[in-house]
Amino acid sequence: MEGRKKIRIIDLMIRAEEKIMQKIQKEIQDTANEEELYYYAFYLVNSYYEKLEFVNEKVESAYSTKSLNNYIKTSFNDVENNLILKNRTERYEGYKMREWLQIENDDRSSSMARFYGFGSENIYGNSLHMITLTALYSELIPIMSEGANTVLNTLKEALDKKIIENKESSLIARIKSLFK
Repeated sequence: MEGRKKIRIIDLMIRAEEKIMQKIQKEIQDTANEEELYYYAFYLVNSYYEKLEFVNEKVESAYSTKSLNNYIKTSFNDVENNLILKNRTERYEGYKMREWLQIENDDRSSSMARFYGFGSENIYGNSLHMITLTALYSELIPIMSEGANTVLNTLKEALDKKIIENKESSLIARIKSLFK
């Protein structure tokens, strides 16, 4: 792990958010509302990572802040921090409500239609891309999990290294005890 640039979980989440927006824009050849696309990507990434045990409230809060600052910095629109935060929070709750409806009602097809229809309606101003957003979701999961896998692999490498170090020091201690 020496020589590697340290990457924070937050940076991996931001990268996933950016990749999701790029993937959707590449696949759907229609003019997206940039702000709404950001809200959708933020929801997907945040809701994915909040379910992981190694992502705590501090990480979620830092991601939320960095994501907002990143969006404001890179936006082509003239945006106001407080307004974007307010709108993002409202849209997040809208997506969350539709996702829970999907889980609570066992009628997956109509619930999925509400969730992706809500996304299409907000991002494109119509529900024409509901099916495409639905189909794209399976391609977005690997993008979201890429950062989590990186973190888990890094933790595994660090743990393996620590185990080897402990075994070596334990072995040395045992050998020294034989000569006492």
